[in-house]
Amino acid sequence: MCDAATSQQRSDLKAVVYEFTPATGTFSQVLNFKLDFARGNASSILCTSPAFIDKATHWNPWTDVHTVFNDCGANDVYPQPVLSDIEFDVDGSMILGFLDRWGHQTGEANNFPNGTFGEQGTVGGDVMRAYNNNGIYEIENNGQVGPLTVGGTTAQQNYNASSTYAPNGQGRGGKEFYFGDTWQSTHDERSMGSLALLPGRSEVIMAVMDPNSTIYSGGIGWLSNINGLANKEYTIYSGGVGSFGKGYALGDLELQCNPQPVQIGNRLWIDTDRDGVQDPCNEPGIANVVVSLYDKAGNFIAKDTTNALGEYYFDATNVVDTVGLAKPNFRGPQPNTQYYIVIGKETIGSGAQFNRTDGILTLSAGQKYELTIANSTQNSGNDQNDSDFELAGSSAPVALQGFPVICEATPSSGANHTFDAGFVPMAGSIGDYVW
Repeated sequence: MCDAATSQQRSDLKAVVYEFTPATGTFSQVLNFKLDFARGNASSILCTSPAFIDKATHWNPWTDVHTVFNDCGANDVYPQPVLSDIEFDVDGSMILGFLDRWGHQTGEANNFPNGTFGEQGTVGGDVMRAYNNNGIYEIENNGQVGPLTVGGTTAQQNYNASSTYAPNGQGRGGKEFYFGDTWQSTHDERSMGSLALLPGRSEVIMAVMDPNSTIYSGGIGWLSNINGLANKEYTIYSGGVGSFGKGYALGDLELQCNPQPVQIGNRLWIDTDRDGVQDPCNEPGIANVVVSLYDKAGNFIAKDTTNALGEYYFDATNVVDTVGLAKPNFRGPQPNTQYYIVIGKETIGSGAQFNRTDGILTLSAGQKYELTIANSTQNSGNDQNDSDFELAGSSAPVALQGFPVICEATPSSGANHTFDAGFVPMAGSIGDYVW
């Protein structure tokens, strides 16, 4: 920013954007434009004198002298620009967020410099767009930016509380593209300067004063990147003296996408060398074993059958947690929740695959296995390649006691594929009858 703090000449106000090239460590200018154009009125409440209106409808040089402000009755305004945020749209265009320094200087219901109570600062930030014309950035003018022009249906225009969607005098060249930042023709410029953009959504989000026609409030608003009008708004806080009023309370905006769905499980294998650790080449998986998921109270949730590699998984494709406390009927294992994973309990064919009386896992072809040692550290054993399951004791729900289980908490998001079980073949026997 050139803030004109020294010259106090509005004609010296300008915004400049530089591009940084990490390879060479150099900056190069890509956009430079003056900020001396007429804008919408930051607050039209009781501001009727030409001098007051001039200040309220323009950016003004930075100053620390309080007496220059506009005393508009309920709202004090003196917009001073700060280029505070930049987002890039899918076509390469820049969306520029400007906060109003006045909102930081005043706030809500603070004392005036002379000690008198009752300061009512009102923000008057802005949002502008610069079109990327084959690598050359062109700032909006007269409501148009590249191929886009401010506009909208009658319903959208009514939402923006105006019979004409881009009135003269409200932007560079006479109109502004993002006209959706106006409110009931009282506050034409309401941006708090911070932006967020999700590529492909055709809209930009801004922090905004008085969203949803709620006075003395702050929140976020969605502006169309197609026609510049408002799509919707959301109130985060409201209230007068006990809140932030029409001053600044919101910083930068960041988008948080949905967390990765939870998936748990992994592999049952034959521990040929009986060391409790999966060997990479010569220890195959065990197929066609039923593995079940139970909640901490012992309620059945879901089951899966190991594939040819011995793998099993629990996720949104086979789990609907109808008994969980956090989110009943939640698809997939719930995050940060303890579950029991149980091997061989559910009926397959004539009965359960695992006999908890003798501790033997019997497959359909007659092969018999018993659990290998758990949590081995032999041969570089660790939680990624060891066997985790043990026979459930008296601390487990009665229905699970005696079966191979592990009781662990799911991650907050994403996968945990460390729940493995090794089995060793039962030793054969020879002999007959002596008489």
